[in-house]
Amino acid sequence: AGLSLLLLLCAFRPSELRFGADDFARLGCFMLAFCLLHGYFLYAQTLTVWYGNLPAEVGAMRERLTGSFSTLFWIIVAVTIAAPILLLIFRPVRRSPWASTLIAAAVLIGLWLERVWIVLPARLLSH
Repeated sequence: AGLSLLLLLCAFRPSELRFGADDFARLGCFMLAFCLLHGYFLYAQTLTVWYGNLPAEVGAMRERLTGSFSTLFWIIVAVTIAAPILLLIFRPVRRSPWASTLIAAAVLIGLWLERVWIVLPARLLSH
């Protein structure tokens, strides 16, 4: 989230920060690495819950993955993991301030949706 915010700041304040295409390419590489890491963490979180097999956690995870929140889950995967990785593997996209900015904004929105996806099903199932 912080890296995406930094990319947004660099795009909207280029004269004050003096960021060029090479700097955007480096930040794009970092964002690519963090999107891969985020995908791994999401997978590890799901795997840990399934292996733990605690009824309350498995019920909440099942609701998140296959219930009424599954659409939100796949939107989160697409916006925070799949699309950024598929776009940021190309050097011209990483070097473009506007493409990097759009990807960073999408990742920030996706991370906010992920927080909703984590909290909301547990809150609804507990009441």
